[in-house]
Amino acid sequence: MNKIKKIFHFVWAVVFSAVFAVLLLMLYQKAFFHLYQIDILAPKTYRFMSQYWDSGATLSGKDLIMLFAMFSYIPLCLIAFFFIYRCRFVNLILIPLNKLGNMGFSNYKVPNVNIKNLKVEEKKTLEQFIQERVEKEKSKSPPRSTNAFRNDIITEIEKRKK
Repeated sequence: MNKIKKIFHFVWAVVFSAVFAVLLLMLYQKAFFHLYQIDILAPKTYRFMSQYWDSGATLSGKDLIMLFAMFSYIPLCLIAFFFIYRCRFVNLILIPLNKLGNMGFSNYKVPNVNIKNLKVEEKKTLEQFIQERVEKEKSKSPPRSTNAFRNDIITEIEKRKK
């Protein structure tokens, strides 16, 4: 059973690496077309580069960067395969989720809650609720008429004038 797991893991790593290699190749093609206006998948590009080199051309800084980038494709694919083979499938999926989950949330601590200290109110019946509401309304002072309020204002003003 252990041998089957190893074979499955190796096959999975090869498939995943092949997908990565194709995506990296597409990225390379877009980058080279954008930066150097060449299609790295076309054979005529390599014929032109061979003729350019055979005619005794010298390489400038931009040309050296282009050659370095072209030759770095295979080592990048091999490094990716090694990384994919060493990591487990679940880890590759969970790495970004763990990074997102750990962003700044470790600073916040949840307070310890003791259930014994929580106050639990008794549920009131409808009759009790109505009785409390009636008592609360009775305890309020009765509304005053506007004439009485005006008279109180007039007496206050007269007191202050004196």
